[in-house]
Amino acid sequence: MTVGRERLRQILREAKISFQRTSTWKESTCVLAPSRPSCSPPHWHSPHAAAATNDGAKPAASKSQSYTADPAEDIAFGKTYTWPDGLKVPVTEARIFTDFTADEDPADPKSYEFRAKLWFTNVGKAAADLSDISTIIMGATNDGKAASSAFQNGAAPLEGRLAPGVTATKTDDGVIDRKYGRKILIIVQRGNSMASPEFIGSIVG
Repeated sequence: MTVGRERLRQILREAKISFQRTSTWKESTCVLAPSRPSCSPPHWHSPHAAAATNDGAKPAASKSQSYTADPAEDIAFGKTYTWPDGLKVPVTEARIFTDFTADEDPADPKSYEFRAKLWFTNVGKAAADLSDISTIIMGATNDGKAASSAFQNGAAPLEGRLAPGVTATKTDDGVIDRKYGRKILIIVQRGNSMASPEFIGSIVG
């Protein structure tokens, strides 16, 4: 049995135990590029690219011109990647997070603490398991890898199933040292058998 993050928070609250956010380093589980251990950055792109569409933050509502993703090309924030089974995702933004709860530590002045938003749309014929999706986030200008975090307010973790015809916004929180700059690369991984699109953009706010 698995317990989602929101349910875990409820259980801890009932036991009068606070849910503390922590920072952890993410490890890739991708096996599509055995010549590069863990398929980690700086710049690995899958040759099994599907389609990327220049359709902004809400792909379900747009029918903009599409193009085939170049394996050597990063996908800009706001543009959509489509896996072969019909699950679509753009990274819509990465924004400085400031809405901390009383249980959370204040922002570290030496780091950018941010929340990335991913907009999923399932145009396929079967439900998609979003629990299979994870990210690796790193600096795109001056190297550096972001640590994973979990901010409570407004969180929509990468979990659950997405039925055909349904859209959902999910969040992924991170922390990166300011010396690496605001420009980041977000690699969206999906299990071990799907391509891992790479989105590039800047932390705003």
